[in-house]
Amino acid sequence: MKKTIISFVILICFILCNFSTAMSQGLYHGKSGGPGGNDGRSGLSGIKMRYGEKFDRNIAKANSLAKQTANSGNAATFSDVLAALNAAGSVIEEIKEKIVNWKASGPEADRYLAELAETYQKTSADAFNLCEPVLVKTLADKSAPKDVYSSSDKSKYYKMIMSSWKETWPEDKILGLRFPNAEFKQTVNEKRWDSNKKAWHYVKKSVLVAKMVVQVSPKLAAIYPAYINRDDLSGAVNAGVSTKGSEYIVELMLVSNFR
Repeated sequence: MKKTIISFVILICFILCNFSTAMSQGLYHGKSGGPGGNDGRSGLSGIKMRYGEKFDRNIAKANSLAKQTANSGNAATFSDVLAALNAAGSVIEEIKEKIVNWKASGPEADRYLAELAETYQKTSADAFNLCEPVLVKTLADKSAPKDVYSSSDKSKYYKMIMSSWKETWPEDKILGLRFPNAEFKQTVNEKRWDSNKKAWHYVKKSVLVAKMVVQVSPKLAAIYPAYINRDDLSGAVNAGVSTKGSEYIVELMLVSNFR
């Protein structure tokens, strides 16, 4: 009897010892599963589970709200449709970031992003087409954005935004690009601490706002913001065109009013 008890105690100690070692070495896979989520998934499968479902919910919401707007005849509620579409656009950008950070890039990830973009474009087109009769009545007096910026570098900035936009949103039917402001507006001018260099440095940045007009249905066009971002200290510039997200305002106008 004593031998049986001793053997049992030794067995329990052996199990607990190995369990403790596995835990300390990160070998025990329980409910926490790394970057993919709480079920142990990682990489692209984890991204699809956590963020793909979020994208699907926003797409479904946009479809549902578009039908409600069309049935009610209330053009004001289309802003909710745009909000859902913008949220879906934000998720795509979030997924792109996660693919890079989680090292999930490759042909399968490229196909997945292409599928998301196609779904987004189709949902947007369907929503605008469905609600077009309701919206047309309210946009008769909406004019195209003004084209005010006239500095010598305008052509350069025009080409930068156009090139970046077509690369990012290849399915868009662009009507035109306008620069409604006469000059850059400074957005950052401050002194910041660089923890790597252990020193203070100045940060000065400015932005030039642009408006990209894209046809989204036979009679409707969407006006999306776009930006030329400038580092005022180095002079470096880049185009900001990932603006189909929830923090950006989308305006609408009639295609016939674009002149």
